[in-house]
Amino acid sequence: VQDGERRIIPGRLLPVYPTKRSLPQRTLRRIIGLGLTTCLPKLSDHLNPGILQRQDLLGIRDALQEYHQPISKEAKLLARKRLAFDEIFIRQIFMLTRRQEWQDAKAIRLTTVKSVMRSFISGLPFTLTKAQTRSLDEVLSDIASETPTRRLLEGEVGSGKTVVALAAMLNAVAHGYQAALMAPTE
Repeated sequence: VQDGERRIIPGRLLPVYPTKRSLPQRTLRRIIGLGLTTCLPKLSDHLNPGILQRQDLLGIRDALQEYHQPISKEAKLLARKRLAFDEIFIRQIFMLTRRQEWQDAKAIRLTTVKSVMRSFISGLPFTLTKAQTRSLDEVLSDIASETPTRRLLEGEVGSGKTVVALAAMLNAVAHGYQAALMAPTE
């Protein structure tokens, strides 16, 4: 019995693909086998041989071949390792590219509207702590620069994160912009 260009041999692993009832596994394996035969010789590896060796990875052609038409369970695992590596590697490159684009972008500068800040802080029923004041100064400095701001403000419940965020939001509103506060409860 033929399945694509490879014989179905007892004991040989066969892939099982998610499919609709109208498309039999045998047909799908034949289509994928034809695709592999046609495309793999034209495929070049984006990783250099040194990286492949250091990370103990298969070449991309071998990985795709072994993933879809494995000769053993071990070969399938090695193929999956390479494909998983590529997935993470490509995602990291994408994220680094996005970060670089973000850092190269220009942000709207929101200088501190001192009268609004003074009025807000003096109207609070408590005095800001040194840590809250320092955090607020850092946030206001960030949003006054041309570099887009990405800041995570961490602290215990009741440490004043919300008051710092609210002050920054008021500064944006004072410049004619809108602001939103998201506060997950769990």
